[in-house]
Amino acid sequence: MTTNTLPHRAFLVDYLQMLAAMAVGMVVLGPLSMRVVHHAGAEGEMLAMVTSMAVATVAWMGWRRHGLRPIVEMTVVMYASVAVLFPFHWLGVLGPNALMVLGHVLMVVGMAIAIPRTRRSRATRADRRHGTRSW
Repeated sequence: MTTNTLPHRAFLVDYLQMLAAMAVGMVVLGPLSMRVVHHAGAEGEMLAMVTSMAVATVAWMGWRRHGLRPIVEMTVVMYASVAVLFPFHWLGVLGPNALMVLGHVLMVVGMAIAIPRTRRSRATRADRRHGTRSW
C-alpha cells in the first residue's frame, strides 16, 4: 500500500464507522423518537431522527476518544444539514419526503467534510498524550 492511499483508507474507515453509528442510532432510538414526535410535523420528525443519529454518533466518537470540540462540531454539522432546509419546506418548495431525502444527503456530505477535522483533532490529542508528533 502506498503512503498516498493510507490517508484515504483511514478517512473511508472513519466515514463508514460514522455512517454505521448513525444507522445504529436510527434503528435503536428511531422507533422511540418517532413515537414521541409522531404528530409534530416534518420538522419535528426530522429533528427527532437527527437526534437519534447524533446520540449514537456522539457515543461512538466518545468511545474513539475524540475531544469535546470535534464531537460538538460533528453534531452541529448533523443538525445544520437539516435545519438549512426548513425554510424551503416552510415556503412549500420542499415536501416532507424531499425534506427527508435532502436532509440525509446534506448530512452525509457535511459529515464527509467534517471528518478530516475530527481525524486531525484525534491525532493531535494522541500526540500530546504520547509525546510524539505525526505528520
